[in-house]
Amino acid sequence: MKRWTYLFSIAAFLFAGAYSFFTASDANAKDALPTGPSATEETTIERETPVVNRFQVAYTDTAHGKVSWYGPGFHGRITANGEVYDQEGLTCASRTLPFGTLLRVTNLKNGKSVVVRVNDRGPVSPVLTLDMSKGAARKLDMIYDGIANVRIEKIELIDVAENQTAAL
Repeated sequence: MKRWTYLFSIAAFLFAGAYSFFTASDANAKDALPTGPSATEETTIERETPVVNRFQVAYTDTAHGKVSWYGPGFHGRITANGEVYDQEGLTCASRTLPFGTLLRVTNLKNGKSVVVRVNDRGPVSPVLTLDMSKGAARKLDMIYDGIANVRIEKIELIDVAENQTAAL
C-alpha cells in the first residue's frame, strides 16, 4: 500500500510541474515572445535579388585513359593535399592536375559518368591516368572490373555576370 502512495505522490508532483511549465503567467509569456511589427503594420523586407545561373559549366581538355580505384587500405589516412581520405567520397588522384580540379569521368564501357575532385597524387602505375575513390568507382560501375577505359573532361566554371573563367 505504501508503494502505491509513493507512486501516486510522484505522479502528482510531475503532473503539477508539467502543468505549471505549460501555463506560464502572462508577464512571462509576453517576455518570451519575439517582438516585432503587428499584423496591421506594413513591413518591408529588403533582400538581395538572387543570381540565377551565374556560372555556366564548360567541359575542356578532353582526354582518354585507363583508371583504377583505391580505398580500403587508405581510408582515414591523410591525402597529398592534407585532407583525410574518404573512400566513399567522389575524389581521385592525379599525377599532374592541380588539387581541387573538377573532372567529369565517363566509363566508355557503360556510359556512366561522375564528377570528381583531385585531392591526392597517383596512380603509381604509368599505364593508369587516374586513381578513383571507391565511391567514384561505384558510380562508374567499375568496382568488379578494377580498371576502366574512360573519357576525362576538365570542368571550368564561366562567370556569366563578369564573363570570366574560373578554373577549378
